Amino acid sequence: MSPEITGPVLPLLFEQLRSAGGIEQGSGVAWSGSALPLSDFVRTLERAAAHSGKRGLLWRCGQTLARESLDTLIPATRGVRSLGHALPLAVASMGLAQTASSFELRQWADHVTFEYRVLEPAIWPRARDAELTLGFLDGLVRRFAPADFQPLSVTFEHAKDAHSSAFTRALFRHPTNSYSLPRALLAGTSQPTAATALSALQRELAEREQGADLCERMRRAVFALIGSDEPVDLGRVAARCTLSTRSLRRHLAAHGLSFRRELQRLRLEYARCALMHTDLPIDEIARRLGYSEQSALTRAVRRELGASPSQLRERLRRAASSLD
Repeated sequence: MSPEITGPVLPLLFEQLRSAGGIEQGSGVAWSGSALPLSDFVRTLERAAAHSGKRGLLWRCGQTLARESLDTLIPATRGVRSLGHALPLAVASMGLAQTASSFELRQWADHVTFEYRVLEPAIWPRARDAELTLGFLDGLVRRFAPADFQPLSVTFEHAKDAHSSAFTRALFRHPTNSYSLPRALLAGTSQPTAATALSALQRELAEREQGADLCERMRRAVFALIGSDEPVDLGRVAARCTLSTRSLRRHLAAHGLSFRRELQRLRLEYARCALMHTDLPIDEIARRLGYSEQSALTRAVRRELGASPSQLRERLRRAASSLD
């Protein structure tokens, strides 16, 4: 199944975009209120920002959705009194609403970081999608935070452009889209109903993951690890697939596959998309893919695709231009 986004966010968001001049009446944008291919959704956001010409449009739309429609978008947050309960509920709900995407809440001693990325490298550009998502998170946090709150950091995987986020201190061209805040803001009294709702959402997420094809699960696990501070190795990929390393090897072997070969294939897929769609330096692409040096990526690309990374980038872009 191709990646998709579902739920009430679609009509609510598109109505906002029409009001803000991002989508014209009769533009052909359509939704059922239940599902939309993720690639179509991302392209619509890119077109909306370009059409409106307004910097930070999607960041502000995300904030507005959280401020005005949080209970509609994430019913489990109704009656929740603390950010410590609302934030995990929102992250789990977003994971259920959007497939082939990573929504993670990582906690350290003094801060918490939300990380988001679409795990389909061919869906690009996706700058406005990232800004909508982090803008929504910012709006949610500000419902509970002090009036003078500012996030510790905000990062985006895309380069800065004319339509970029309205949050002026954001950093660009990072491996993931992220939003960090002090962990102290999550403090609050226990709410058993919120904990029960979170358990139900997490159980639904786990069941959906277990029902997915193993090769697709591995694909998402590898793309989630690429660019992170964790090595892309058998143990970590297996853990993200909720399998032991032995079980993952056995399942792959049953399909005539090996972990090493599949990992190499997925690395090359990511490299091909990064070379075509981004301006990331080749040494940065190699680093994100876990190669010890740029020459290792060059050898792999030349062996499998018949060209050096720079030659492949030029070839791919020339081919894309000829189709415009």
